[in-house]
Amino acid sequence: MWPSIITESANSIPFNKNVELVISELKKRGIITAIATDSYQFLVDDVKDRLGIDYAFGNNLIIDNDIIIGELEIHNKDLTKDFSGENIYSICKSCVLDQLCKDLDISIEEAIAVGDGIVDVSMLETAGLGVAYNAHEKIQKHANVVTNDMRVLLEYI
Repeated sequence: MWPSIITESANSIPFNKNVELVISELKKRGIITAIATDSYQFLVDDVKDRLGIDYAFGNNLIIDNDIIIGELEIHNKDLTKDFSGENIYSICKSCVLDQLCKDLDISIEEAIAVGDGIVDVSMLETAGLGVAYNAHEKIQKHANVVTNDMRVLLEYI
């Protein structure tokens, strides 16, 4: 019950401009796509399904008998600190990226990471190409490409 109510509410939020177009074009070109988030797995699975993305990684919100019990099963145990060393996040996106590349037998240098927040910095720095999308200046400094238009991604494929 709870996940469906939350998912329905989340579905009313539109995707950023050109995201659907870019994901569709990436799929046509045979590019593997993934989402890593510090949000909840059931929400990212819904986005994955709606956009046709290949992989989704998030955290599991523990629900018992339709009651959210306040516990979280985090995706990976390698928690990451932001670049200031002050905040700790519930997912290490560079660890997710590294493991996915190993599982797919591709080089990390072939990977493109797109992010907009502090939790994305390690992933942007680890990938062969880090793209700061609609990101604050503090995040932009850690990316190879800075853009507010998702279509820019297609220039690098």
